[in-house]
Amino acid sequence: MFWIVWYLSQIHGAQETVINTIEKVLKIQGWFQRYAFNERQKAMLERLTTDFYGELTTQKWAKLSHCSHDTAIR
Repeated sequence: MFWIVWYLSQIHGAQETVINTIEKVLKIQGWFQRYAFNERQKAMLERLTTDFYGELTTQKWAKLSHCSHDTAIR
């Protein structure tokens, strides 16, 4: 009996994770539909919302978006 409760709780946890992921994807998709971004901005936003870890600095922005330091500051 205990394993049934455990199994159902695992299924529930997996469903919660999927729902959270879908909500995040829909929110990001809404940003792209609502605002006009250029290709560089789109690429950077995709990176920031998927696989970016740590603090975002001007130097990191310039390196990731392949632009000058002055452009990254703006």
